[in-house]
Order: sequence, then structure tokens, then C-alpha cells
Amino acid sequence: MSIAMRSALYLSMHDLAEAQTTAYGNGWTSSALKLTEICRVQSIDLAHSLVAFDGRVAIGFALVGTRADRGWLHDIAVAPAYRRAGLGERLMEAVLGEMRQGGVREVELDVASMRGDAIGLYGKLGFGNARTYLNLSAPAVELGLDQMNLAHGQRIVAGAEAQLIEAYAAARRSEPLPCWDRSLPSLLAYPDGYISALFDGDRELGLMHYLARPAGGGDPDRIRPLFVRMAPEAGARELAALFAGTGSAAFGDVRRLTMRVALEPQESHLAALLGELNMPVVAESYDMRLVL
Repeated sequence: MSIAMRSALYLSMHDLAEAQTTAYGNGWTSSALKLTEICRVQSIDLAHSLVAFDGRVAIGFALVGTRADRGWLHDIAVAPAYRRAGLGERLMEAVLGEMRQGGVREVELDVASMRGDAIGLYGKLGFGNARTYLNLSAPAVELGLDQMNLAHGQRIVAGAEAQLIEAYAAARRSEPLPCWDRSLPSLLAYPDGYISALFDGDRELGLMHYLARPAGGGDPDRIRPLFVRMAPEAGARELAALFAGTGSAAFGDVRRLTMRVALEPQESHLAALLGELNMPVVAESYDMRLVL
């Protein structure tokens, strides 16, 4: 078996999507459209991303993002027939070498805590655990959002990008950095991202950037907050009002809604407020980092 590594830059989006589909090998299908959106949101650097070939057949890939001297491993996969033969490690070593030559000084990734095999590989390559991310999910009715009424004088309004930028800058003074795909460049690049704000009179109590996904494929209507900034005097009740008002505006009936928060830093203020709302943690992930 003679394996060759090629820069993803020299593949069309269609061919790269086919390589991604082959590597997953479990019925999930990529597409040029999906991949183009991922590249835009995640700042994917195709010049430093790699595709592994056995002859003319793509059998694995690694997609990485770069921003200045920071890098991120967005995705890596090896076709089923080639797994457990060291190809994943070879891909990782090659892509880290590409990033190092390109001036990247630190690489981060997130990995589910249940993925012991992947965690072992990353540890072998020198990655260390930096912190824990929480993944939380609950139907709106379990959070009491269907019973939530805005207090007198409160209202939900559509927010603007300028408000998001200001809120993000303010949050950086006291909050831990978010994961890569929830940093400001990603938030501004999401094609289907929305912004809502909770006001009490002229006073802003909370602002949220979120994705609103309608029911489909067995999933319920769902909202995924990507960034939430609450005023210092606002608490769990105000957060619930922001969720409920946003859900009602997006879908009308919050009783069919599920709230999902993915990759929230464990030590964030939002995580504490979600705990007060009794929103259950359904999984954990690790933020792993390597200094090149």
C-alpha cells in the first residue's frame, strides 16, 4: 500500500466532499455546498489541509482552520478499510508539519470525552487537555419555557451585528474564550445565524446569537445558542425569558422546541446560569492543545 498526501487546495469542492463522504463510511453524505459553508464559518485553510490517497482513491482527510498563528483541527477521518493501520497518526503528523511551516504556533481541537481512541492519539502527538466543554440539551417544557411570560416592560427584539460585536468585546474581559466555531469570526460568518435581545424598557438585559433549526430527520424544532451575553444584574429568570421569547418568535409554539448548547466552557457564566435552569449536561468534550 503506497499512500500519498495531497493538499486539499488542489481538489475541487466536489472532489473534497466525495473524499469526506468516503472517509466517514457510515452513510453520512457531504456535499460541495455543505463543505463551502464549513470552510467559510470555520476559516478552513485548504492549503494546510490534506487528503490521503491510495493510488487515485481518496481514503482519508484532515481539515484545519487557521487564524493568524492559531490553528484548529476541524475534522479528520480515515475510510473504514484503512483504519487501525496508523494512517490517522500519519495524517495528523503531516498536517501538523504543514501548519508549523505555515507559521501556526498553537493548535487546538475538541474531542468527545467518550472517544478514548482519539484522545489517546492526540495525547501521543503531544496534545494536552486545556479544559472541559459542556454539551447541554433539554426540551423547552422541561425548562419551563412554555410557562414563561415576559415581565411588564420587557420585550424581545431582533439584534444587529454591531450589538453582537460590542457584546462579544465586553464578554472577553471576564469570560473564558469560546471554542473555535463560536469565536467572533465564526459568528459573523454563519449564513443562518440570528441575533435576539431582551430589553426592559431601554435597558438591554441579554443578547443571544443563535441558530434556529426547524424539525426534520427525527429532530424537533431546536435552537442552538452560540453566544449569550447577560447584563450583570440579569440572572437565570432573564435567561429563560430570552430563550422563551426567542423560541416563540422563531417557531411560535415553544412546546415543540428543544434548546441545545454545545461546547460551552465549563467555567463560563452561561454554564452557571444553565445549571440554575436545571438544563442537563448530556455529554462532555475536551479542549486539547499543542504548542508547535
